[in-house]
Amino acid sequence: MIKQRYYKSSLHKLSSASPGLTLIELVLGVTLLVLFLGGVITFHLFGLRSFAAGEMQTSAHQALRRTADRIADELRYAIEDESENVNITLYDDSHVIGSQSGNYIFIGDDNDRCRSGECIILQGGYGSDTRILFDPASVYRNLDHLDLSLEFIPTEQSVIEFHIRIENITTASRTEKGDYEIKTSVYLNNFDGMVPTEGCGDNNTPCTVIRYASPEPPDN
Repeated sequence: MIKQRYYKSSLHKLSSASPGLTLIELVLGVTLLVLFLGGVITFHLFGLRSFAAGEMQTSAHQALRRTADRIADELRYAIEDESENVNITLYDDSHVIGSQSGNYIFIGDDNDRCRSGECIILQGGYGSDTRILFDPASVYRNLDHLDLSLEFIPTEQSVIEFHIRIENITTASRTEKGDYEIKTSVYLNNFDGMVPTEGCGDNNTPCTVIRYASPEPPDN
């Protein structure tokens, strides 16, 4: 009997010394856990957004670089075609496009294929009457607004420079960081002299359209 009492007394002391969690402690523990998980999720979502933004900026830069390379290739081998009355000429107004024969590079809207409203377009050339060289909507997801500009500058004999800029980029979710400008100089292999301008180049009026002829494609 004595041993039994001793056992019960020891058990009672042990249970009294190790009470369970109180309601306040339980609520506090759950709160800390929720805060920790919220921080982890926020950090993860921030990382995903940063990765997506970086990927988008890289894609935009690569797309602009490809566009600049394509324009440079076109102009490098551009010619004047006397039979079609085509001269390499710079203009300030896209209304001249299509009024005369030849190829044109400019910023415009092709309702069928330009999803962003304004694209860099090559009208004429080989294989198709109109080609979209750069469509911002193909780079930026859920594009809401973007300022796209293209300017041609005659710099010296047989050399022309062009600038492509994208600015004020806004998507459906936020304003994107990272305006871009690419400057490229091209030597015109088949042209000797300064490229003439009509209505641009003076009084801070940019030349936004170039007209030229392409050499005949090689026989296959």
